[in-house]
Amino acid sequence: MNTSNTNAHRFQNGIQASVVLANGGGKNGFLKIDPDGRIWIPDGVEPSRFHLQIHVPEKMKAVVVMKDVSQNGGGYHREGIRSMKQNLPGYRSYELHKPIEVVRKGGRVWTNWHGKFSNRVDCFSLDRNGNLCLFQVGIVTHDDGEIFRLVGIDLWRGSLVRDKAGELVALPQYPSYGAFLETRMPILNDRIFLQFIQQARLQNWDGDQDLIEPPLPEITKRNIGVVEWYIPFAGQHGQGIVQISGRDGNTGAWLMGDELNISPNGQGVKTITRGTMVRFERLQGMGSKGSPPKLINVKVVESV
Repeated sequence: MNTSNTNAHRFQNGIQASVVLANGGGKNGFLKIDPDGRIWIPDGVEPSRFHLQIHVPEKMKAVVVMKDVSQNGGGYHREGIRSMKQNLPGYRSYELHKPIEVVRKGGRVWTNWHGKFSNRVDCFSLDRNGNLCLFQVGIVTHDDGEIFRLVGIDLWRGSLVRDKAGELVALPQYPSYGAFLETRMPILNDRIFLQFIQQARLQNWDGDQDLIEPPLPEITKRNIGVVEWYIPFAGQHGQGIVQISGRDGNTGAWLMGDELNISPNGQGVKTITRGTMVRFERLQGMGSKGSPPKLINVKVVESV
């Protein structure tokens, strides 16, 4: 669904996004976006940077932040985000004033994901009943620049509750979302998000630890693995970690999008959920010391 003055693309949760080419000073205006997220680039233009605008419904209690992906466990910040005058009635608008960079190297093309200013933003929302969501919005190209896409995914959904000690606990809605992770917990201390927490009616909870951190099965068979996480914004064509059999139990290996043999979703990107069982042909070293190997020729399996 597009809104005429910004060509805004509307996601199912009501958040909208608009895209402007940064090269050329934005003279091409807001780019047309298809219902599946395809961004239409003007003829003869080779994109080098994109301005991304996010429009959040005024009634939605949400913060828009960036994550420093250049560091392991990097924190959230707003350094690359600025609030804008109201572009869409009924929405709060934000813009990445530091554009999303397009990287071209060795015949490959991707949007820069591994930096303090990456190819996506993280939108954390909390309603009055304690329903917590992490929604990511960004721009990718998984076919080396043939098509650029605006993508939005629910990376995590669940409930924010308080345990017996009164501490905040995040419970995933389904095991496939996994734990909320320690690296995300600092958002609960964000000055604006704290106001949302104070206004919410959080339930008290006294349950099993496995509900907070749903475990993955131990893998014992060769060439079989279980997906721990996967994000379409990471890597050149999507990236994640699969747990495989090791000497002392499960060990991690990289899952790259171009080795994942599944069909793209309705947004034109490959996605695979935590807990999915996969079979792979072999392992291949990544070339850097200490880095996990990557899986080659990965397929989803129904049973093992």
